[in-house]
Amino acid sequence: MSGVSVFRLLNFSTAVATFESTYTKMGDRLLQMSGMRMTYNTLVNGTGKGRLMSVDVWDRQREEYLPLERLRLYKFVTDNWMCDHFDLFPSLFGSELKMEGEIRGTVDKGVTVQSVVGAYLTHLNGTYDTSIRGSHINDTESFEPMDFIQTADSCLLDFFWEIGTLTCKPCPGGKRVGFSDDLLSFLATPNKKQFDGRNVLSNRELFNVTLAPKSAPEWVVFHNSTNNLMKGSTVLQPGENIAIDFGIDTSALGKGTTRSTVSFGVVIDGEYPGCLTDLDITYDTLVEV
Repeated sequence: MSGVSVFRLLNFSTAVATFESTYTKMGDRLLQMSGMRMTYNTLVNGTGKGRLMSVDVWDRQREEYLPLERLRLYKFVTDNWMCDHFDLFPSLFGSELKMEGEIRGTVDKGVTVQSVVGAYLTHLNGTYDTSIRGSHINDTESFEPMDFIQTADSCLLDFFWEIGTLTCKPCPGGKRVGFSDDLLSFLATPNKKQFDGRNVLSNRELFNVTLAPKSAPEWVVFHNSTNNLMKGSTVLQPGENIAIDFGIDTSALGKGTTRSTVSFGVVIDGEYPGCLTDLDITYDTLVEV
Protein backbone atom coordinates (compact mmCIF):
# COMPACT_ATOMS: atom_id res chain seq x y z
CA MET A 1 0.00 0.00 0.00
CA SER A 2 1.12 3.54 -0.70
CA GLY A 3 1.98 6.18 1.85
CA VAL A 4 -1.34 7.85 0.97
CA SER A 5 -3.23 4.68 1.94
CA VAL A 6 -1.21 4.25 5.14
CA PHE A 7 -2.15 7.83 5.99
CA ARG A 8 -5.85 7.16 5.33
CA LEU A 9 -5.71 4.07 7.52
CA LEU A 10 -4.07 5.77 10.50
CA ASN A 11 -5.98 9.01 10.09
CA PHE A 12 -9.27 7.11 10.27
CA SER A 13 -8.05 5.12 13.26
CA THR A 14 -7.02 8.15 15.30
CA ALA A 15 -10.03 10.24 14.20
CA VAL A 16 -12.73 7.82 15.41
CA ALA A 17 -10.96 6.34 18.44
CA THR A 18 -12.20 7.78 21.75
CA PHE A 19 -8.96 7.20 23.70
CA GLU A 20 -11.07 6.23 26.69
CA SER A 21 -10.93 3.14 28.89
CA THR A 22 -14.70 2.60 28.77
CA TYR A 23 -16.21 0.81 25.75
CA THR A 24 -17.72 2.82 22.92
CA LYS A 25 -18.84 1.65 19.50
CA MET A 26 -15.88 3.15 17.62
CA GLY A 27 -13.46 3.59 20.50
CA ASP A 28 -11.63 0.35 19.76
CA ARG A 29 -10.54 1.45 16.27
CA LEU A 30 -7.17 2.70 17.54
CA LEU A 31 -4.67 0.49 15.74
CA GLN A 32 -1.83 -1.24 17.53
CA MET A 33 1.28 -1.60 15.38
CA SER A 34 4.93 -2.44 15.10
CA GLY A 35 7.42 -1.08 12.62
CA MET A 36 5.73 2.31 12.70
CA ARG A 37 5.08 5.10 15.13
CA MET A 38 2.44 7.77 14.90
CA THR A 39 1.91 11.08 16.63
CA TYR A 40 -1.58 12.46 17.18
CA ASN A 41 -3.28 15.08 19.33
CA THR A 42 -6.35 14.02 21.31
CA LEU A 43 -7.24 17.68 21.88
CA VAL A 44 -7.96 18.10 18.14
CA ASN A 45 -11.44 17.32 16.84
CA GLY A 46 -11.22 14.20 14.71
CA THR A 47 -14.10 15.26 12.45
CA GLY A 48 -11.94 17.88 10.66
CA LYS A 49 -8.69 17.01 8.92
CA GLY A 50 -8.04 14.51 11.69
CA ARG A 51 -5.78 14.16 14.70
CA LEU A 52 -2.82 12.54 12.96
CA MET A 53 0.26 14.76 13.16
CA SER A 54 3.07 12.54 11.85
CA VAL A 55 3.91 8.96 10.88
CA ASP A 56 7.38 7.39 10.83
CA VAL A 57 8.26 3.96 9.45
CA TRP A 58 11.16 1.79 10.63
CA ASP A 59 13.88 1.39 7.99
CA ARG A 60 15.75 -1.89 8.50
CA GLN A 61 18.75 -0.95 6.39
CA ARG A 62 19.36 2.40 8.05
CA GLU A 63 18.08 1.18 11.43
CA GLU A 64 16.10 4.31 12.10
CA TYR A 65 12.60 5.71 11.74
CA LEU A 66 11.99 7.73 8.57
CA PRO A 67 8.99 9.92 7.72
CA LEU A 68 6.16 8.27 5.80
CA GLU A 69 6.53 9.05 2.07
CA ARG A 70 3.37 9.83 0.17
CA LEU A 71 4.08 7.82 -3.02
CA ARG A 72 6.29 5.09 -1.60
CA LEU A 73 4.91 1.55 -1.41
CA TYR A 74 4.88 -0.30 1.92
CA LYS A 75 4.12 -3.91 2.85
CA PHE A 76 1.81 -4.73 5.74
CA VAL A 77 0.69 -7.80 7.67
CA THR A 78 -2.47 -8.03 9.75
CA ASP A 79 -5.14 -10.60 10.67
CA ASN A 80 -8.29 -11.70 8.83
CA TRP A 81 -10.57 -9.82 11.26
CA MET A 82 -9.05 -6.55 10.07
CA CYS A 83 -9.28 -7.52 6.40
CA ASP A 84 -12.75 -9.11 6.41
CA HIS A 85 -14.89 -7.80 9.26
CA PHE A 86 -13.65 -4.82 11.28
CA ASP A 87 -15.47 -1.88 9.64
CA LEU A 88 -14.09 0.28 7.89
CA PHE A 89 -10.70 -1.43 7.78
CA PRO A 90 -11.62 -4.05 5.11
CA SER A 91 -12.19 -1.29 2.54
CA LEU A 92 -9.02 0.55 3.57
CA PHE A 93 -7.05 -2.68 3.05
CA GLY A 94 -9.01 -3.58 -0.09
CA SER A 95 -11.23 -1.53 -2.39
CA GLU A 96 -9.64 1.79 -1.40
CA LEU A 97 -6.21 0.68 -2.65
CA LYS A 98 -6.37 2.29 -6.08
CA MET A 99 -2.95 3.82 -6.69
CA GLU A 100 -0.38 2.37 -9.10
CA GLY A 101 1.49 -0.56 -7.55
CA GLU A 102 -0.98 -1.15 -4.71
CA ILE A 103 -2.28 -4.70 -4.15
CA ARG A 104 -5.38 -5.47 -2.14
CA GLY A 105 -4.88 -7.46 1.03
CA THR A 106 -5.73 -11.17 0.93
CA VAL A 107 -6.21 -13.64 3.78
CA ASP A 108 -3.98 -16.72 3.92
CA LYS A 109 -6.31 -19.26 5.52
CA GLY A 110 -3.46 -21.75 5.88
CA VAL A 111 -1.80 -19.69 8.62
CA THR A 112 -3.45 -18.83 11.94
CA VAL A 113 -2.67 -15.85 14.13
CA GLN A 114 -2.10 -18.24 17.04
CA SER A 115 0.63 -20.14 15.20
CA VAL A 116 2.39 -16.93 14.16
CA VAL A 117 2.31 -15.48 17.68
CA GLY A 118 3.33 -18.82 19.19
CA ALA A 119 6.32 -19.13 16.87
CA TYR A 120 7.36 -15.55 17.64
CA LEU A 121 7.18 -16.02 21.40
CA THR A 122 9.05 -19.31 21.16
CA HIS A 123 12.02 -17.69 19.45
CA LEU A 124 12.29 -14.74 21.83
CA ASN A 125 15.52 -14.60 23.79
CA GLY A 126 13.77 -13.09 26.78
CA THR A 127 10.48 -11.97 28.21
CA TYR A 128 8.07 -10.30 25.79
CA ASP A 129 7.84 -6.56 26.38
CA THR A 130 4.13 -5.62 26.47
CA SER A 131 4.71 -1.85 26.59
CA ILE A 132 3.78 0.34 23.63
CA ARG A 133 7.44 1.37 23.25
CA GLY A 134 6.78 4.75 21.68
CA SER A 135 4.61 3.64 18.76
CA HIS A 136 1.75 5.90 19.94
CA ILE A 137 2.62 9.48 20.90
CA ASN A 138 0.01 11.98 22.06
CA ASP A 139 1.45 15.41 21.34
CA THR A 140 -1.06 17.92 22.72
CA GLU A 141 1.05 20.87 21.57
CA SER A 142 0.93 20.00 17.87
CA PHE A 143 -2.04 21.40 15.94
CA GLU A 144 -1.07 20.98 12.25
CA PRO A 145 -2.49 17.62 11.09
CA MET A 146 -0.90 15.68 8.26
CA ASP A 147 -2.63 16.04 4.91
CA PHE A 148 -1.63 13.50 2.26
CA ILE A 149 -4.90 13.76 0.35
CA GLN A 150 -4.89 15.54 -3.00
CA THR A 151 -7.75 15.89 -5.49
CA ALA A 152 -8.10 17.12 -9.05
CA ASP A 153 -9.76 20.27 -7.70
CA SER A 154 -6.83 20.98 -5.38
CA CYS A 155 -4.26 21.20 -8.21
CA LEU A 156 -2.73 24.64 -8.57
CA LEU A 157 -2.17 26.51 -11.82
CA ASP A 158 0.51 24.83 -13.98
CA PHE A 159 -0.18 21.45 -12.34
CA PHE A 160 -2.11 18.49 -13.77
CA TRP A 161 -3.96 15.62 -12.11
CA GLU A 162 -2.34 12.19 -12.47
CA ILE A 163 -5.01 9.59 -11.75
CA GLY A 164 -2.64 6.64 -11.22
CA THR A 165 -0.90 8.32 -8.29
CA LEU A 166 -3.78 10.56 -7.13
CA THR A 167 -1.28 13.40 -7.29
CA CYS A 168 -1.07 16.97 -8.58
CA LYS A 169 2.09 17.09 -10.68
CA PRO A 170 3.78 20.10 -12.30
CA CYS A 171 3.09 20.61 -15.98
CA PRO A 172 6.04 19.83 -18.22
CA GLY A 173 7.36 23.16 -19.38
CA GLY A 174 9.72 22.13 -22.15
CA LYS A 175 12.30 24.58 -20.83
CA ARG A 176 15.11 22.13 -21.59
CA VAL A 177 14.30 21.97 -25.30
CA GLY A 178 16.29 24.55 -27.19
CA PHE A 179 19.15 25.61 -29.44
CA SER A 180 22.81 25.65 -28.53
CA ASP A 181 23.04 29.29 -29.66
CA ASP A 182 20.45 32.05 -29.36
CA LEU A 183 22.25 34.25 -31.87
CA LEU A 184 24.54 33.47 -34.81
CA SER A 185 26.36 36.45 -36.41
CA PHE A 186 28.10 36.80 -39.78
CA LEU A 187 30.11 39.58 -41.41
CA ALA A 188 30.03 39.74 -45.21
CA THR A 189 32.90 41.52 -46.98
CA PRO A 190 33.88 41.87 -50.65
CA ASN A 191 36.28 38.98 -50.12
CA LYS A 192 33.89 36.73 -48.21
CA LYS A 193 30.28 36.39 -49.22
CA GLN A 194 29.60 32.69 -48.61
CA PHE A 195 28.75 31.50 -45.12
CA ASP A 196 27.72 28.23 -43.56
CA GLY A 197 26.30 27.92 -40.06
CA ARG A 198 25.15 25.24 -37.65
CA ASN A 199 22.91 25.35 -34.62
CA VAL A 200 22.16 22.27 -32.52
CA LEU A 201 18.65 21.64 -31.27
CA SER A 202 18.59 19.43 -28.13
CA ASN A 203 15.92 17.73 -26.03
CA ARG A 204 17.14 17.53 -22.44
CA GLU A 205 13.69 16.81 -21.03
CA LEU A 206 12.50 13.37 -19.86
CA PHE A 207 9.79 13.09 -22.52
CA ASN A 208 9.50 13.07 -26.31
CA VAL A 209 8.82 16.26 -28.20
CA THR A 210 7.58 16.77 -31.74
CA LEU A 211 9.25 19.55 -33.73
CA ALA A 212 7.89 21.38 -36.74
CA PRO A 213 9.29 24.46 -38.55
CA LYS A 214 7.25 27.65 -38.32
CA SER A 215 9.22 30.42 -39.99
CA ALA A 216 12.62 31.32 -41.42
CA PRO A 217 13.92 34.22 -43.54
CA GLU A 218 14.32 33.58 -47.28
CA TRP A 219 18.05 34.38 -47.14
CA VAL A 220 18.68 31.45 -44.78
CA VAL A 221 19.18 28.38 -46.99
CA PHE A 222 19.01 24.99 -45.27
CA HIS A 223 21.32 22.15 -46.33
CA ASN A 224 21.00 18.38 -46.76
CA SER A 225 18.96 16.62 -44.03
CA THR A 226 17.99 19.96 -42.52
CA ASN A 227 16.13 20.75 -45.71
CA ASN A 228 13.99 17.63 -45.13
CA LEU A 229 13.46 18.64 -41.50
CA MET A 230 12.01 21.96 -42.65
CA LYS A 231 9.35 20.16 -44.71
CA GLY A 232 7.58 18.28 -41.89
CA SER A 233 7.57 17.23 -38.24
CA THR A 234 10.25 15.30 -36.35
CA VAL A 235 10.14 13.46 -33.01
CA LEU A 236 13.07 14.15 -30.71
CA GLN A 237 13.48 11.65 -27.86
CA PRO A 238 15.00 12.50 -24.45
CA GLY A 239 18.73 13.13 -24.79
CA GLU A 240 18.62 13.42 -28.58
CA ASN A 241 19.76 16.38 -30.61
CA ILE A 242 19.67 17.41 -34.24
CA ALA A 243 21.96 19.75 -36.17
CA ILE A 244 20.44 22.60 -38.16
CA ASP A 245 22.84 23.23 -41.07
CA PHE A 246 22.32 26.30 -43.21
CA GLY A 247 23.96 28.85 -45.46
CA ILE A 248 23.48 32.59 -45.95
CA ASP A 249 22.40 33.95 -49.34
CA THR A 250 24.03 37.38 -49.15
CA SER A 251 22.76 38.25 -52.65
CA ALA A 252 19.30 38.59 -51.12
CA LEU A 253 20.51 41.17 -48.60
CA GLY A 254 21.13 44.87 -48.99
CA LYS A 255 24.00 46.78 -47.46
CA GLY A 256 23.74 47.17 -43.72
CA THR A 257 22.74 44.87 -40.87
CA THR A 258 19.92 42.36 -41.11
CA ARG A 259 18.59 40.29 -38.24
CA SER A 260 15.83 37.71 -38.44
CA THR A 261 14.44 34.75 -36.53
CA VAL A 262 14.22 31.04 -37.24
CA SER A 263 11.43 29.46 -35.22
CA PHE A 264 10.17 25.94 -34.54
CA GLY A 265 6.99 24.79 -32.88
CA VAL A 266 7.41 22.20 -30.13
CA VAL A 267 4.62 19.86 -28.97
CA ILE A 268 5.20 17.90 -25.76
CA ASP A 269 4.16 14.27 -26.19
CA GLY A 270 1.95 12.72 -23.52
CA GLU A 271 -1.29 13.37 -21.64
CA TYR A 272 -1.15 16.36 -19.32
CA PRO A 273 -4.75 17.54 -18.82
CA GLY A 274 -5.03 21.28 -18.42
CA CYS A 275 -1.39 21.96 -19.33
CA LEU A 276 -0.11 23.97 -22.27
CA THR A 277 1.80 21.39 -24.28
CA ASP A 278 2.98 23.49 -27.20
CA LEU A 279 5.59 26.24 -27.32
CA ASP A 280 7.92 28.02 -29.73
CA ILE A 281 11.70 27.91 -29.71
CA THR A 282 13.80 30.30 -31.76
CA TYR A 283 17.25 31.51 -32.67
CA ASP A 284 18.30 34.70 -34.43
CA THR A 285 20.64 35.09 -37.37
CA LEU A 286 22.41 38.43 -37.84
CA VAL A 287 24.29 39.35 -41.02
CA GLU A 288 26.25 42.54 -41.56
CA VAL A 289 26.97 43.33 -45.21
